[in-house]
Amino acid sequence: MDEGLKEKSVRLDIMAKDNEGRLFDIEMQVARQEYIGKRLRHYQAEMDKFSLDRGLNYDQIADTYIIFLCPYDPFYRTRTRYEFSAREDHDPSIKLETGAHWIFLNSKKTRMSIKDCNNFWTS
Repeated sequence: MDEGLKEKSVRLDIMAKDNEGRLFDIEMQVARQEYIGKRLRHYQAEMDKFSLDRGLNYDQIADTYIIFLCPYDPFYRTRTRYEFSAREDHDPSIKLETGAHWIFLNSKKTRMSIKDCNNFWTS
């Protein structure tokens, strides 16, 4: 059997590249996902295929941003925005510079303050 036929494929909802070469994937989540972290990992793998051409050095890999737009609070913390990066488990001051950025936006709140609205888009 062709190995490619066994792979789970992914279709990115919106993929864009800005003038600085950064790649963005915006995903609309319509239902709560039990394994949202693993799902994000799968999308990251797909983005990485587009971020480094053969023969280039790893320092030239494009920064990637995966943004999940959720009509629910994915982490049950009543926040409108969650942002994740790679940090050392025992010393969070040590950051692993991967260039991968993962953002979850929670649109569940129906009433938001001005501060909430600003925090929705910025960290």
